[in-house]
Amino acid sequence: MSGTIYRPLVVREADITIANRIAAQLGFQTDNGELAVQYLSKVHPHLVIKASLDLGIHFRPCVEKIFDGIDPLITNYPANMSIRRSIPIMMGYCDSETMFRYHDKETFSRNIFDLYINSTYDLGDDVDVGNIVKQFYLGDKEISIEVINEISAFDSDFNFVHPIQTRIKELLSHGSTVYHYMFTYSGDRNFVKKRCKNKLKGACHADDIAFLFDISYEGKPTDRDQLMINRMTSLYANFAKFGNPTPKISKLLPVEWLPVKQDLSCFVIGDELSHSMRPFYDRMSFWDLFCEFYKNKLKYFKVNKNDKMMNEKNNKHNNL
Repeated sequence: MSGTIYRPLVVREADITIANRIAAQLGFQTDNGELAVQYLSKVHPHLVIKASLDLGIHFRPCVEKIFDGIDPLITNYPANMSIRRSIPIMMGYCDSETMFRYHDKETFSRNIFDLYINSTYDLGDDVDVGNIVKQFYLGDKEISIEVINEISAFDSDFNFVHPIQTRIKELLSHGSTVYHYMFTYSGDRNFVKKRCKNKLKGACHADDIAFLFDISYEGKPTDRDQLMINRMTSLYANFAKFGNPTPKISKLLPVEWLPVKQDLSCFVIGDELSHSMRPFYDRMSFWDLFCEFYKNKLKYFKVNKNDKMMNEKNNKHNNL
């Protein structure tokens, strides 16, 4: 529901300079990481947080080094990780994932195409790839609030839809059972969309949460929203119990949700339950070609020194 490990920049290399940089921002200069941490431990947390924000530091999971006697959590880059075939998986996205980012004019002051592409790929200065992507989504239009739908589509594709579809195809190639969905419902409990006062069509990131868990400040659900609550909670409870979101057809769940196949069939959760083949196929085809062409330019998706050791250990378990 929140994307996959293939989402750009989710897993990256460890940056052991962060503590030093934050300490320096607060006036303590040192090249010794341990001394920097000791200093920061005595500083008020709000000041540490402000310093990290002022420096534009983003804290992400990173691939860990192997130390004797220490059990690491993340030992490899996502592209190198093995897959456990025996566990059914449910994964998907909302049809307008990132509309919440584009609800005011300040959002359009940056070239999001260059920002995302350059932060994810090592392309050098000789190719204006960001502009190529911009032309695919906007044509000759300039970045402005007038093209909010197109910019939101790019952001959604880049960070959610294509990484999720890529992961689904990889899981299928290993024989996994995957239930693929797209949440499109827009009601009174789409709390993220409402918070941004966004009138775009569809559902945005996290809007589905309010139909699975109680949102106390929303008050009593409308009849329409209550039906979606009943459907969503039943689908997820069935999957948790049986590994199948629709073990039997009912008045509440009149459409069977079948595991995804190579056609990327998708279960659409909207006012009506339905199926769709290859959601956003034209945009996904563009990203399939783009990612294949620039796969060797990706940042942080590379072979780790500890691959051989950890893969041998993991594969003993994952291939059971």
